[in-house]
Amino acid sequence: MTDLITKTEYKAYRGISSANDDGRIDAIIPAVSNLVKTYCGRSFIDYYATNKVEYFTLKWTQSAIFLTEIPIEEVVSVEELDAGSQYTYIALDDSTEYVVDELMDAIYRMENNERKCFPVGINAVKVTYKGGFTSTPADLKLAVMDLVTYYYKDQYLPEKNHSSFTIRNSPEDAGFPEHIKRVLDLYRDV
Repeated sequence: MTDLITKTEYKAYRGISSANDDGRIDAIIPAVSNLVKTYCGRSFIDYYATNKVEYFTLKWTQSAIFLTEIPIEEVVSVEELDAGSQYTYIALDDSTEYVVDELMDAIYRMENNERKCFPVGINAVKVTYKGGFTSTPADLKLAVMDLVTYYYKDQYLPEKNHSSFTIRNSPEDAGFPEHIKRVLDLYRDV
């Protein structure tokens, strides 16, 4: 998986010129990148130029499926599970059997220019596609850098002592700092 920021970008943002903490920064950046990707439910940049295969388990009939890696760059194939098989997929024709809605980041099942439902079942639909961003969006990059700083400076600790005062973090506020969470929630797949 690709990190959402580089060490060079982080050090420039924080004004760090020394290499003294490079090892620690090298450990924090991939961990924070993975944390953000997990929290948001998407990878942002990993599948922009590389195919992602996504399976959809459908519990009820529906004519639309929503992809995870957005915005959609290219849909390579849409396949449905063959009705008589658990393992055989049948490719749909992109000119008549499905439509890609780039505004909603969805794929609609079609037949005779009307919506049709995808089959119901475990892994009933398989989509191979490319999606996401060429590089981390600027606002997300800022949130990731602030989150790296949050761990780099041990701001997550319940209590931090300074020479003349103590900072206490409330156990009820154990999540992300508000200014970071606000940005991450804009990108979260819920």
